[in-house]
Amino acid sequence: MNISRDDDKYRRWVSSLGCILCEAPAEAAHVRYGEWLNHSKPSTGLQQKPHDKWVIPLCPEHHRLNKKSQHGRNEWVWWAEHGVDPIQMCIHIASSYPDVEAATLFFPVSTHHH
Repeated sequence: MNISRDDDKYRRWVSSLGCILCEAPAEAAHVRYGEWLNHSKPSTGLQQKPHDKWVIPLCPEHHRLNKKSQHGRNEWVWWAEHGVDPIQMCIHIASSYPDVEAATLFFPVSTHHH
């Protein structure tokens, strides 16, 4: 399916998947750093919103509510500490849309698989 730059329906679907790290209710968290060489994903600054294909479901705590969240510290380090390649995860989720079972297959939280 085609995902537009500002795709509310896709963001709602991604949010419905639950946080990839703890399964709590999620919101669509944009990955901000770039990976131009392999995936043509530009970096985006604080005032720029990335294309909606670059979102991952994270609960508010993991996404933005504290200094240990995705947006509370260095994003590269944060993803590495959680053992997630966010670029590959976004590509997997987007290519699975709208199949929930396929989208959650590689989430780190093992109970998503049941």
